[in-house]
Amino acid sequence: MTFMSAEQYLHAVGVRSGDRIRAEVHAKRRILDRHAECGTGQGYCDGGGHGRELDDGTPACPDVLDLAAAFDRRPGYRAEWRS
Repeated sequence: MTFMSAEQYLHAVGVRSGDRIRAEVHAKRRILDRHAECGTGQGYCDGGGHGRELDDGTPACPDVLDLAAAFDRRPGYRAEWRS
């Protein structure tokens, strides 16, 4: 069995590809657009009862919180955003 080096693997899966990064950003923006109204009663998750509120009463959507989780080490990230 032959294994790829770490660099070969990263190249093969497109991690360094600008096209792949742009596609991922575009996909995440579509998810955020779908969930923009969550917590208002008219949102993507509201009908299924998936929405919740943060400690300060702000509506929160679990999918949006999951997307935000990638930034948990950045300044300004709030612990209550962890789903």
